[in-house]
Amino acid sequence: MIKKEEQYKYQIGDLVEYSEYEFFDEYYNSFERRVGIVIKREFRYVDANQYKIKVDEKNYWIDEDKLTLLSKVVKATAK
Repeated sequence: MIKKEEQYKYQIGDLVEYSEYEFFDEYYNSFERRVGIVIKREFRYVDANQYKIKVDEKNYWIDEDKLTLLSKVVKATAK
């Protein structure tokens, strides 16, 4: 049996990047890279896991396969 933490590729607090496309008149009109922080995760048995990413002041749900890890979260030592 898989542990719950092993089901996720990214952890809460990880810095990730994804690309966003806009379509107009059947063509790519713009391509933008966005960088954000993982703030929530959702496990799915059938589809790819989804992550809620905070970018500026907005939140976006993005599939796991569209994300690129930039920096892992570092857990502080307990006091």
